[in-house]
Parts: sequence; C-alpha cells; structure tokens
Amino acid sequence: MNDSGSGELVGFGTIGIRQLQEMICEADITPIATGGKDAVLDVGRSSRLATPRQRTAVLARQGHQCASPGCRAPVVHIHHIIWWSRGGPTDLANLIGLCPRCHRAVHAGALVIDPTTHEFRDRHGRLLPGADPRHRRRQLAHAS
Repeated sequence: MNDSGSGELVGFGTIGIRQLQEMICEADITPIATGGKDAVLDVGRSSRLATPRQRTAVLARQGHQCASPGCRAPVVHIHHIIWWSRGGPTDLANLIGLCPRCHRAVHAGALVIDPTTHEFRDRHGRLLPGADPRHRRRQLAHAS
C-alpha cells in the first residue's frame, strides 16, 4: 500500500489509508480485497463454481458460519442465491455460504432465500427471525 487513496470500514464509512494501514498492522485480521482491479470477484456465467477468492470472501463475510437463521454450523457449500440452473451468475453478491443440512433445505424448498434482500423465508413465505445474513457479517476493512 502507498499513502494515497482511502479505505472503507464496513458499518462506519470512509477512512484514511494511513488509518487503514495501522488497523491492519495492529489487528488480528486477514485483509480481504472485495473489489478493485486485482480482485475479480464477479465471474458471471463463465464459471459455475465459486472461485477460491469468492469462497474466502463469503466465509469472511459470514464469520465461517452458515447464513441460515439460527444455524451456527460451519459453511461447507457456497450456494447461488439465484440458482445457477435458473440463470444466476457466479458473482459475490449472488453467493451465500450454507451448511449441508441448510443447503438441502433450500433445494427442497423448505428454506427460500430472497434474491434481493437475502432474507430467509419458510416454504409458506413467512420471514424467519434473524433472517438477514448481513446482520451476522464480521466488520471488514476494504481498501479502495
């Protein structure tokens, strides 16, 4: 990193690059690039499977836990919110981490993930408590 530019602290806003460098230096974190010219995290329909960088970003975003409300199992599967078979892209915004049990429930229709809000609903359309996986994301610093 050089001394030009800025960073973004999720949940806070823009911070100076020197503050970002200090936070990275003194913290027990793994910086993860989620954008920029060196971090391609959207591959569209060119690949069905999540790339290693996409997997790392999803795991970090969810704290390595299944995104399903109330589930604390580790992420094993990276799932397309808009299913690949239905034209969904392999882009970071369309990927979510699930444990095998919750992944099976999604494909069986018992859990439904809203493609816009990423909220979880049951098969009858009722919103599940704590259904927004963004509430469980770890706070990440992004360099821009």
